Amino acid sequence: MNNMTVPPKGIWVILGLWLAGVFASSLISRSESTEIISLVSLGVALAWPVPYFLIWGNSRPVNRESPLRVMLLAGILIVSGVSVAVSPKVYLSAGYWVMSIVAFYILYSFSLRLDAESYAKGLKLFTVLIVPMLIGLAVYDYKPGERLGFYVGPLNPNAIALVAVSAAVAGIVFKSWVARLAVILGPVSIIYLTGSRASALAVLAAWAVIFIARLRNKGLVLNIATAFVILAAIATSVISIPGATKAVSDYFALDDPYRGIHSGATGRLKTWEEVWNLALDNPVTGVGLRAHEGLLKTNTSAHNGYLATLAEIGFLGFSCVIVFIISGIVNLLRPSVDEGWKDVQSTLLGLVVGYMIMAIFERYLMNFGNPTSLLFMLGIFFPVSVCRTAPQK
Repeated sequence: MNNMTVPPKGIWVILGLWLAGVFASSLISRSESTEIISLVSLGVALAWPVPYFLIWGNSRPVNRESPLRVMLLAGILIVSGVSVAVSPKVYLSAGYWVMSIVAFYILYSFSLRLDAESYAKGLKLFTVLIVPMLIGLAVYDYKPGERLGFYVGPLNPNAIALVAVSAAVAGIVFKSWVARLAVILGPVSIIYLTGSRASALAVLAAWAVIFIARLRNKGLVLNIATAFVILAAIATSVISIPGATKAVSDYFALDDPYRGIHSGATGRLKTWEEVWNLALDNPVTGVGLRAHEGLLKTNTSAHNGYLATLAEIGFLGFSCVIVFIISGIVNLLRPSVDEGWKDVQSTLLGLVVGYMIMAIFERYLMNFGNPTSLLFMLGIFFPVSVCRTAPQK
């Protein structure tokens, strides 16, 4: 641990506004396409904190990062830059590469200068800002009997649910159970209305990780006993409550011929095979950052963030990404005697694990177009050593 230090003034406000602003920009642009107007809108929403860190927030870091992780970040950017040169959509790839540099700089700056209190306050501000936006979008989009976002737009059901995951998990950072429920209820309802199974599983996994992480110091026996009681209660409820089993089966579409357990990962296995072949054909440079979608014949996207990353930046770049993610998880798992850091680390760890589950079915792994992806990135950017929180008076 470092000595007690003070983060830059107002950094938590910048964090909360930044995360919420990226989502707001997607609503304003009313588009999920890769057209220039959407790219510019996202770029502005992503880059505006740069002046803060260059001028006002450029104080001495309060946390410490390892040189190895900095080298991994450099490797990711270098390999991604090389992939731009071979991309069939060179201007699009170059635009996303520049945004990657900007996003990495902002995330790195946050990770070095946020203390536990600033992390928590920033996440709270983000949830307070984004929940009304999500509810407003739901009211605008809602059509009885249909998946939320399926007909009206501007975002499709899975995109809405992906964003709702961030609020449903980040809301755990509130200390009060009343505040938690008030924040979480809306996003959870929205995820249900979208019918997004990946997002539902991600939230459940994230909550479980947070719960276990916060009980970690209570003893292994208590953790196992608590987990067993909770699982038994859930299983008993599903079995005993009339209609519960059918409701779960219907929501997750287990028997649906197109989305069910016999559909081959919702019919995506052929697409995943095609993306894997793209990676094998371009093992060094990849096909270009954000360029794999234009090369597919079986689908519009890989619908697997891991395979998409592998195909786009090659095996070396993908290896750097995976090692960086693992090292970030290791940092989040480091024990802390500070209650503030325990809460922050467990919340970010839950977000990371939940997002990694969603990435099996989502378009990208390292993405900058929504707050859930940015919170995942914030989690894996968690530094190797953090400052001690000043004692409360």
